Amino acid sequence: MSEQLGESIDASIPKIKNGSKVSVGKLYTVTFKIDHHFNWFQKKMIKWCFGLTVEDYTEE
Repeated sequence: MSEQLGESIDASIPKIKNGSKVSVGKLYTVTFKIDHHFNWFQKKMIKWCFGLTVEDYTEE
């Protein structure tokens, strides 16, 4: 497959232990884990402006 496309890129994503979980969708959900904590006002504004659900995330 990489021969057809040219070069391939290997990316390593570090594990996130504490941060926020941003979700998109209700029936089918796409979730992003971010190493940043949002305060209550930022969570409300992200929900109101973009329709994304933000909640705190811990690996444990």
